[in-house]
Amino acid sequence: MKKRKKYNTNKKKKLSSLQKKNDLGYLEDLNHICKLGIISENKKNWIETTMLILREKSTLAEINCGNFLISKKIKFINQAPFILDDKIFFADFFIPDFNIIIEIDGKYHDSNKQKKLDAIRDFIFNGYKIHTIRIPNAATYNQNNLKIYLDYILNKKSSSDGRSTE
Repeated sequence: MKKRKKYNTNKKKKLSSLQKKNDLGYLEDLNHICKLGIISENKKNWIETTMLILREKSTLAEINCGNFLISKKIKFINQAPFILDDKIFFADFFIPDFNIIIEIDGKYHDSNKQKKLDAIRDFIFNGYKIHTIRIPNAATYNQNNLKIYLDYILNKKSSSDGRSTE
């Protein structure tokens, strides 16, 4: 008889700022799902489960971006679900105060087929007055690069709360 491998469940895993924010803001983020409209309980459960799975599988690039947003005190929903034109989409980051989605694009997004699908998705979001900012993975490994990509958001935030973003 084979012995089962024992896993030490008492080990504390070091959580990133993004993971902590996701855990603390979970109920508030679920409120976003409730605003999606009239959907079945099964679909709502599927959306919630998928959102949690996507959060668990966050890439280093997504974690870097999330931590940057947290450091700048920008309110966001990680892996925010949307139902638009009878399709379900998940945005890496949704910033409700500015109606902006941030998508972190890895190599997967480099193919012509995926670029076309991304353009269609962005077009659909634009139709709902939601702007998409696409950031390549590599740009998330440097705070200055992230600042350049997110300058629009940072400037709007600083002008709305009267503070500098520096």
